[in-house]
Amino acid sequence: MKKKHKNPILFYLLVTFLIVNVLDFITSLFILPAETNPIVLLTQSPTIFFFFKVVIVGFAFLIYNKNEYPSHTTYYGFMLCLILGIFMLGLGTYSNIIGIMSPHYVSEVAQMPVKEKTQSYFLFVFIIYIAPILFSLLTFKLYRKSYRHIKLKKKINLLKQWNLK
Repeated sequence: MKKKHKNPILFYLLVTFLIVNVLDFITSLFILPAETNPIVLLTQSPTIFFFFKVVIVGFAFLIYNKNEYPSHTTYYGFMLCLILGIFMLGLGTYSNIIGIMSPHYVSEVAQMPVKEKTQSYFLFVFIIYIAPILFSLLTFKLYRKSYRHIKLKKKINLLKQWNLK
């Protein structure tokens, strides 16, 4: 018997999030001297980095299992965090694989000062993750607040309009 999920789309996003976290962790083990994640830089411990990832993924699954959100914006924000997290971790994994395939790259980055590594990491996270989340949540929040003030000419069924039904 096939198990039904509370929210299949969110479930598959979470599974993808779990997979890219595992891939990011495994590939990071091969380039530890060049790793730019502040947790690894500060603790020098892949074990603590692993537990951090477990806590993040566990927290996401806990939110999924509870399946209660204070507002549409909160739910939208959660999905956005997962999607952008998958994208960001995918880029991180790709970068790690490039490092694995290019040992000279790893040795160059390993020579960088910790402060420079941390700054590059935070810039990456800000551009790929934080700024898009802030802009998107602001837009969605403003949309939700202003939606009641507009008039739609006609309600349309996009599935029918695009011949998808």
